[in-house]
Amino acid sequence: MMLHMTEKSSGYFENLWVWVADHEIGDKDQIQINISTARGGLIESQDTTWLWGIASEHFVLYQYQISGACNLVMGLIQTEESYFQSSPKALAPFEGGLSPSRTIQHSQTAHPAPISVPWPGRCASSTRQMSMPSVLATARPA
Repeated sequence: MMLHMTEKSSGYFENLWVWVADHEIGDKDQIQINISTARGGLIESQDTTWLWGIASEHFVLYQYQISGACNLVMGLIQTEESYFQSSPKALAPFEGGLSPSRTIQHSQTAHPAPISVPWPGRCASSTRQMSMPSVLATARPA
């Protein structure tokens, strides 16, 4: 997991980019490399938190998961899924198993079918949230 805001955390985050390098930009052909990182940002903050102009990219299960958070403002957020998805499916790189985590249990509960692509953003059991105009979409390269 690249970013974890625990229940007791809060803050103002601006111009934050959490990213997994899953393609070789130093090569003129930008060849794909398969680096699989399961989770982007898990936000559980209970105190006032602002996330403004943030990006989460190339994680295999989710880019953002808001779980049990309250008093949260997110604006101008951006996501992009891994370049290699949807082949293999999202859980395939972790066939040996993931470490125990309620974030995986949440994902499987909310989406009982096999997860084939990551969630751009997922919100569960949260209150008092506001999302400003945002770019919340996944890009599928040709």
